[in-house]
Amino acid sequence: MHASEAAFLWKQRDRAAHAPHFALRHLSKLDARLLAHLEGLTVAGEAGWSAVQAGLGEADAGALFAGAYVAFSTQRTQLMMQMLRIAASEPSFDRPLQAALAWLDLERLRPALNRLAASDISDCRRLALATCTAHRSLARSLLSQCLRDDDPALRARALRAIGEMRQHEALPAAREALSDPVPLCQFWAAWSVALLGDTTGASVALAASEALPDLRVVAIEVAMRCGDPSWARDMVRSWASDPSRRRTALRAAGALGDSASVPWLIEHFDDPVHARIAGESFSMITGADLKFLDLNRDAPSSATDDVPEDENLPWPDAAAIREWWSKTSPRFTKGLRYLTGQQVSRAGAIRTLRDGFQRQRRAAAMELARASDASVLFPVDARADWQRGRLAS
Repeated sequence: MHASEAAFLWKQRDRAAHAPHFALRHLSKLDARLLAHLEGLTVAGEAGWSAVQAGLGEADAGALFAGAYVAFSTQRTQLMMQMLRIAASEPSFDRPLQAALAWLDLERLRPALNRLAASDISDCRRLALATCTAHRSLARSLLSQCLRDDDPALRARALRAIGEMRQHEALPAAREALSDPVPLCQFWAAWSVALLGDTTGASVALAASEALPDLRVVAIEVAMRCGDPSWARDMVRSWASDPSRRRTALRAAGALGDSASVPWLIEHFDDPVHARIAGESFSMITGADLKFLDLNRDAPSSATDDVPEDENLPWPDAAAIREWWSKTSPRFTKGLRYLTGQQVSRAGAIRTLRDGFQRQRRAAAMELARASDASVLFPVDARADWQRGRLAS
């Protein structure tokens, strides 16, 4: 039971970490249940490992997470090698393997990470780098080594780590990689450059994402939050004038955070195609929880569910929201940037990290890094108990 429940719960938790209706308090409950089953597998010894192996035969990502957690927590070389071989057989297994190591105590992992970092296999070096970065504890020597690697996937991961770890001394390397011929490397170099305060990285990240559709949303977020505000406003206007880019404009308006765009967002609440993304941007700026405030409605009969990122977003009630906004708008100043109802600031970002939903928290982590001397980008995907510890410190 422990093995199947752990596999199921990790997949549920992995989706929750990126869901618009999950907050840290929800992750805490999920994580406590998942950790209990993982502990049960670890304590069960050989019986626990046998249960894990039964699930591994189904090529299930959740089973791989559970297996990797048990193998690396017990530091049994044979089992760890088996998990690495299974993960190498399918690109989608990268995610659960990295997640399992990110959930384990870093000091317990040190011997295994040292061996992975010294491996001749670039995927192993990338796993070591990703794990250390997830724990927000990365040696500069490992980062430097990976930045010079011939493997573009490893190099891209290292360029991303510069921003996540806020490595200002590695900024020259990131700037140099803005002209990298590999779009993935160029993108993460630009993302890190922008996050470290150089606004030129924002436009490069946006341009590079044209070849990387899976990173388009990430590009919009970094462009609007870390780019020059005047340029960002011009981009939103340009997208808004193009019907084929309307969704991009609606998302970008929420990331930019200027309350001047709120009336325009409200205009889209009766549009069955764009209502929910417009509602999310409205909440991103104003902090209004549409369900809690009864500002939502039932899905219209013409609604379609063909946009996965809109799943679990509420349908905004245009009339109710107009009335709410007419009473609330005086406390907002046009031209200033807002995140969940407060002007972008260190204190506001921390409040959102404590109480906001996951997509809002991801935005808050970026704003906190930009608005303060934060030593690292806050890890909103990390284990909830570790996140709470960071917020309390």
